[in-house]
Amino acid sequence: MCRLAYIPGNAKINYKEMTDLFAMLEKSCGGDGNGYVAVSREGQIVSNKGAKLSVGQIVKQTYKLLRNDWSIYFHTRKVSVGWIDDNQCHPFEIKGKYFQGWMCHNGTWFDGGVMAKYFGCGSDTAAFARLIGQFGLKRLKDMKLFPTSGVFLLYGAKPREVGLHRVLNISGDLEYCPKTGIWASEFDRNWKHWNDTYNVASGRHMLDKAPAKQAYAAWSGTGSHCGYTPSTTKPRFEAWASDVDSSMWKKYDDDDDDIPNYTVVDRNLLS
Repeated sequence: MCRLAYIPGNAKINYKEMTDLFAMLEKSCGGDGNGYVAVSREGQIVSNKGAKLSVGQIVKQTYKLLRNDWSIYFHTRKVSVGWIDDNQCHPFEIKGKYFQGWMCHNGTWFDGGVMAKYFGCGSDTAAFARLIGQFGLKRLKDMKLFPTSGVFLLYGAKPREVGLHRVLNISGDLEYCPKTGIWASEFDRNWKHWNDTYNVASGRHMLDKAPAKQAYAAWSGTGSHCGYTPSTTKPRFEAWASDVDSSMWKKYDDDDDDIPNYTVVDRNLLS
């Protein structure tokens, strides 16, 4: 397991808050290596990663870029497959026929150990990055090689199947803060915007846009389920349901991969 975050260009976060966020994520479920990729609106890339790369170094290297409208992908690693090594830190650059870009992953792909040995790349995520490049996401699903859990941050430099700045939450920890536009595995309860953050349910989402498409979400952590339509700043509650029929997803899904879009649950409705 690991932790990750996406901060869009010019997000409303200061130097200390950015440092605190990354340090909290590292302490929560990381510490075996950190990394980042920074992306300008023109597609320029700056990246760095390493087993000994500190949060302080990352913020120092990226904060000025953020203020100049670069988006930042951050990842802190907790080894579940492989070993502590610079090359196994995230993000991974993907160079393939069907996808070129970068990827971070939170979660464990339990079949990934076998694939990692096949590719000789050490970690499950490194192996999955190779597969994305070779086959593309839809083909991997059709071949039943797609992981059944985890959160993937994807930046497509030359996308064919995935748009720019996307997250694919299959099943994992992911939260969103509308006031700042930041996505992260979790936020600190002491952060001033914590009450304005929301749990993001499984689905495919655009990272550089506020979740805004109508959909319904099932939240298994409570006795009730809820769904609502979030606006660009505040959620608008839509409906309660004791369960969610999987057939409902097709009504709101504009992709051909059966992965629902823009699904968010307000933590305040779950208390």
